[in-house]
Amino acid sequence: KKLQRSGYEVDACGDGETASEYLSVEYYDLILLGNEVIGNQPSESMINFLEQYDFSGLDVAPYWVGGMDHDLFESTIQSYIQGADILPGLGFNGDEISETEEITYFIDGWLTTVYTST
Repeated sequence: KKLQRSGYEVDACGDGETASEYLSVEYYDLILLGNEVIGNQPSESMINFLEQYDFSGLDVAPYWVGGMDHDLFESTIQSYIQGADILPGLGFNGDEISETEEITYFIDGWLTTVYTST
C-alpha cells in the first residue's frame, strides 16, 4: 500500500499500488511514528495525522529529533495515540544527531527492542 504525506509517496508494501486511500493501519504488526519536535511538542502535522487513525490494539513506537525534555514529549505524543500498545520511544536532540556512529548504535538497539516486543 502507498501512503502519500507532505508530498512524499511511500510504497509500504512494495507492490506498486498507488492509491493512498487503501492504507489501513490495522494491517501492520508495528507502527513507527517519526516526528521533528519543536518546543517539546509533536508537530501540528503529526497531531493531524494521529487524529486520522485508530491505533487501538496496535503496537506503536514513536521516535523523534529535537526537544530537550524527552519524557515530556513522549508522554505528550502518547496522549494522541489512544488505545495503542505504546512501545519504548527513541529521541535525540539536535546536538546528538551529528554523532553518526553513536546514533546508529542506538537506533539498531531500539529497533531490535521494539521489534522483539511485538
